Amino acid sequence: MSGLNYNALSEQARKKIEALAESNGWSLDETLEAIGIEFVAMGGVTGMKKAKAELVQLGAKRAQERASKGPEEGKS
Repeated sequence: MSGLNYNALSEQARKKIEALAESNGWSLDETLEAIGIEFVAMGGVTGMKKAKAELVQLGAKRAQERASKGPEEGKS
C-alpha cells in the first residue's frame, strides 16, 4: 500500500474512500492512487503551505568581478 496510514484517517474519510472503491470496482490501492493523481492534477500540491526557501545567488562573486572590470576589460 501507499505511504498513507489508512487506519489513521477519520472514520468519515475511510467510508468515503471505501464507497469510491466499491462504486468503481477498484482495490483500496487503486482508489488511493486515483485520489493522489486527482489531488496533483487539480493543483493540490501548490496549495499546501511549506517553509520558504532561502534564495541563494549562484556565481555572485564572478558576476561582481565581471561587473567591476567593465565591458571592455572583461573581454580577452
